[in-house]
Amino acid sequence: MPHLSDCLPHDPLLLDPVGGSAGMHNQISELIQVYGAESVNIIDVGGDAVARADEPRLRSPLADGLALSACDGLHPVAVVVAGAASTEKSTKPTYSLPQGCTQSPASPTKT
Repeated sequence: MPHLSDCLPHDPLLLDPVGGSAGMHNQISELIQVYGAESVNIIDVGGDAVARADEPRLRSPLADGLALSACDGLHPVAVVVAGAASTEKSTKPTYSLPQGCTQSPASPTKT
């Protein structure tokens, strides 16, 4: 996550899941207004949000599902997958980075 945040145009923000999907939707809506955001990027570390849900090493689909559900009705929304399959024993981290970022073997960097 620290290396990924170097490639993002803004600081990543964490959501409080206590209020469920509806509470997270309210948080995102408020953040859109406060920051004047034109889009929402959900960062999924490991790729659970784009999994089929029957993978044997799937670890945390609930948090990802809540975040995706919270974005219902918000446009545009993108999912950025960082460290795809990182919940499995991966030998090399992989990132799906925003346009304009490149990845070196050590860490992603801004271009």
